[in-house]
Amino acid sequence: MQYPAHGAHTVAEGGFGRMKLLDQLTPAQHSNDDLIALAKAMISPHDDAKDGADDEENPFTPAGYTYLGQFVDHDLTFDAHSNFDDPTSLAHAANERTPRFDLDNIYGRGPEDQPYLYADPFDGTLLLGEALENGVPDVQRNANGRAIIGDPRNDENSIVAQLQSAFIRFHNSLVRQAATTGRNAAEAFAWARLKTRQHYQRMLLDDFLPRVIDTEASTVKPTLTALKQGRHPTLRLYDLTRPSYMPIEFSVAAYRFGHSMVRPGYRLSVAPGDRPLTAPDNKRLFPIFDGADGGLRGFRKLDPGKHIDWSLFFSADLPAGQAMDNGEGAPNNAKALLRTQLAYKIDTMLVDPLSMLPPAIASSVPSLAERNLRRGRDFGLPSGQHAAAIVGAAVLPDAKLTVRVDNAFDNRRPIADIAPTFKGNAPLWFYILAEAEQGVIDGVAAGKDPLALGARLGPLGGAIVLETFVGLMLKDPDSVLNVGPMWRSINNKPTFTMAELFAEIGVALAAEKTLVPAE
Repeated sequence: MQYPAHGAHTVAEGGFGRMKLLDQLTPAQHSNDDLIALAKAMISPHDDAKDGADDEENPFTPAGYTYLGQFVDHDLTFDAHSNFDDPTSLAHAANERTPRFDLDNIYGRGPEDQPYLYADPFDGTLLLGEALENGVPDVQRNANGRAIIGDPRNDENSIVAQLQSAFIRFHNSLVRQAATTGRNAAEAFAWARLKTRQHYQRMLLDDFLPRVIDTEASTVKPTLTALKQGRHPTLRLYDLTRPSYMPIEFSVAAYRFGHSMVRPGYRLSVAPGDRPLTAPDNKRLFPIFDGADGGLRGFRKLDPGKHIDWSLFFSADLPAGQAMDNGEGAPNNAKALLRTQLAYKIDTMLVDPLSMLPPAIASSVPSLAERNLRRGRDFGLPSGQHAAAIVGAAVLPDAKLTVRVDNAFDNRRPIADIAPTFKGNAPLWFYILAEAEQGVIDGVAAGKDPLALGARLGPLGGAIVLETFVGLMLKDPDSVLNVGPMWRSINNKPTFTMAELFAEIGVALAAEKTLVPAE
């Protein structure tokens, strides 16, 4: 097996590389059979899509941030060359995305190279498609229903496709503002693109990261403190002396935490006269995948009824870093309240549909857990225990690196029982998920209600994700971190959130909606 060189400092601009400290560690070795056995143990038994209070939900994280995370991943990374049929190809993986938060999945290569993404005659705006049932435009599509966008992967499911539309509409709104100041089309486009990118970056720092990272962890707090004070932090893991690069510890392991946040299904919208959340005739609760053409899968024109009410995915009333009170708003016998859906907790389990991805998404190795575990091994990632020790995080003992049996929270199996090669040697991706879940396990053991317990990335996973985000922004001369502390949003604030983005494009995020009571 060939591995990317450890300790190499010749990473090309935009390529994959290793993080400081972690590049000193040797790869964790596991056989395919052991990884397949672990992957199978990480899949929850079949669980129908459902609404209502669920102890698997994460009170820190509305469900929209799961798919915002996927949108961000598509902005940062794309490797079209490595495959599972030829594992040695991973040694030559190339990132075909710019390692910057520059929304090239929105803008493509720009209006000169990809004019079909833009209005003609060019006025600085990006094109959108036909209006959906709620009047909001879809992305533009060809005659076969395929999206015509900067990154086709943003049409993988109907949620990310509509996030793409939201960011395009935000850019177009800023173009219209720029035009009122006398800028010509080219100037309005350049100004709006820069401002859209900076608002996006500020939102990631202020709104996304605090929902998925334990901000009190000792490995992230110095970085967060420096950012809050308007200083450039000293990074221990991301190497700022190199050209801008994509850490494989981030892209192959830590940032795949979002896979455990996926629910088996989602309610997309609300219509007048909708039945209560638990009604058996509910037709607005969509599973992720449902048959050859059903569910939320994309790469086609959006079906009627799959327009999104974003108040079911994001909340204007849940500040980043705070947990929602899950005791409020749950359906009861008197009435049913439709509340913002929450992402599932970051833990070591994935929902059943992710064990069999559609061919359009995964042509080989359809199990997402197996894909992640094998890719981490083939990229030569270290064990979670060794990585935690070298970054100064408390190392979890083997007894705490567990999967649930039959999805029972109090019936857990250590992965060292699945295969002895996992003893003291857990795959990095799995370890990061287990680290995030440990606070929930400890809280339940102390008698706390699991509905009130969240799971965010711990000291190791949080450090890798935070330092990658910050490192990439510091390496970008136009980023929001490099324009100085005087930066202000369109609302004249030093911060920005997804709720504010939706407000700019005319989308209200109502806190609760009351449905028709059950008969």
